[in-house]
Amino acid sequence: MPKPVPKPPRGELTRTRILAAALTCFSRHGLQGTTIEMIRDAARSSIGSIYHFFGDREGIAAALYGNCLAQSRAALLAALGRAPGDAASLIRACVAGHVGWATQHRAEAAFLATARRAGALARADADIRAGTRQFHIQIGALFRAAPDGAALAALPPEILLAQLIGPAQLWLRLWLDGQARENPAQAAQHLGDLAVAALLPER
Repeated sequence: MPKPVPKPPRGELTRTRILAAALTCFSRHGLQGTTIEMIRDAARSSIGSIYHFFGDREGIAAALYGNCLAQSRAALLAALGRAPGDAASLIRACVAGHVGWATQHRAEAAFLATARRAGALARADADIRAGTRQFHIQIGALFRAAPDGAALAALPPEILLAQLIGPAQLWLRLWLDGQARENPAQAAQHLGDLAVAALLPER
C-alpha cells in the first residue's frame, strides 16, 4: 500500500497562497498600484502573516520574482535534459523551453518582464545575481558535454545566453503585448533555427 504523501507545512502553504495572490494583484494593478491590503484580501490572509514572511510589498515582489525566475530556468534546463546531446538540438531545446514556459505561464512571464524595470528588486539583487551565475554554469556544462559544443561552451556565458534566448525574449515581449502574429510553436521553431544558424554557421 503506497505511503500517503506528506502535506507541506502550514506556513509554507500560507506563503505560497500569498505569493499566488500577489501575482494576481500585480498582474491586475501593477507593482505600484498594488497595496498590502489588496494582497491580504486576495490571499485571505492577515497583515501579520504577510509581514512575517516577506516584510513588505517589495519583499513580496522580490520573493515572487525569485520563484518565477527559478520556475523558468527549471523548465529550460528540463527541456535541455530531454534533448539529444548535439549542440544544434540543445540550442533548439533551449529556445523551445524558454518560449514554452513563458507562453504557458503568461502572468509569471509578464511579471518577470516588468518587475526588474520597476525597481522593486534592489534588496534581492545579490541573490538574483548568484542564481544567474549558477544558471550560467549549468548551461555551460551542458554544451561542454556535447561532442560539438566546446566552442559554444567557451563563449562568455552571458554572450551565449544572450544569443540563445535574447531574440526569444524580444518575441515574448511582443507576444505579451498582443503584437505577435505567429503562434508560440511556430515562433519557437523559427527562433531555434535562427539561433542554430547564428551559433553554428558552418553546419
